[in-house]
Amino acid sequence: MRTPFQLFSTLHLAVIACCILAMFGLVFYLKKGNSHLYRRRDITVFTVVFLLIEVALVGSKIASGDWTVQYNLPLHLCDISAVTILFALYTRSKIAFELGWYWGFVGGLMAILMPNLQFIDGYFIPFFVWHLFLIAAPVYQLFTDGFTLAYRSIYVALGTTVLLGCGMFLVNRWLGSNYMFVNEKITSFDAIGLPDFPSYLPYLVLIAGGMFHLVWGIGVVLSRSRVR
Repeated sequence: MRTPFQLFSTLHLAVIACCILAMFGLVFYLKKGNSHLYRRRDITVFTVVFLLIEVALVGSKIASGDWTVQYNLPLHLCDISAVTILFALYTRSKIAFELGWYWGFVGGLMAILMPNLQFIDGYFIPFFVWHLFLIAAPVYQLFTDGFTLAYRSIYVALGTTVLLGCGMFLVNRWLGSNYMFVNEKITSFDAIGLPDFPSYLPYLVLIAGGMFHLVWGIGVVLSRSRVR
C-alpha cells in the first residue's frame, strides 16, 4: 500500500533542506571557476539526468497503464522549461537563458515547495531531483556564460508565460487536460487559499510576477558574486 504524501511533513521539509544544501554546493563549485574547464562535461550531465529521469518516469507510467494524453504529454510548464533550458545550454541563446531562468527557477521552486503529489512511491525522489535540476541548470549557465538579467526580462518572461498559458488553455479544452494548471485548480492551490476556477487565474499571474521579481533579484546577487 502506497503512503499518502503530506505537504510540509517532516519528510517533505527534509527534502526541501536537501535541495537547498545541493544548491549551495553548486554555487560554491561554480564560484571556484572550474566549471569553465568542464562545461561540455557538465552540460552532458544535465542532459543525461533530464532525459533519463523523463524516460524513466514516462516508461513507468506506460508500464503501469497510468499514462494518459490528458496528463502525461510534455506540456506542463516544467517540461517546456526543461526543453528551453537545454536549448539555452547548447546554443548559449540569451533569450532562451532568460526564459529558462524564470520558468525553470520558479517552476522548479514551486514544484519543490508545493508538489502536486498524492503518494510517496517510486516517482517521489525522481520528481524532486528533476525539478531541482530546473533550478540548477540556469544557475550553472549564469556563472559559466556570464549572462546578466536585465529588469525588463521579468516582463518579457511574464508576458510570454501569459501568452503560453492562453494557448495551453485552448489545448486543454481540446484534450480535456489541465496542463500548466490553467483549466482546473489543483490541491496545492487550496493550500495557499486560492479561489476556484476561473477566479484563481489572475492570482497565478500576480504570484508569477512576484516570483519572477524574486528570482531576478537572486540572479542579480549571484551575478555580482560571480564578478567578484
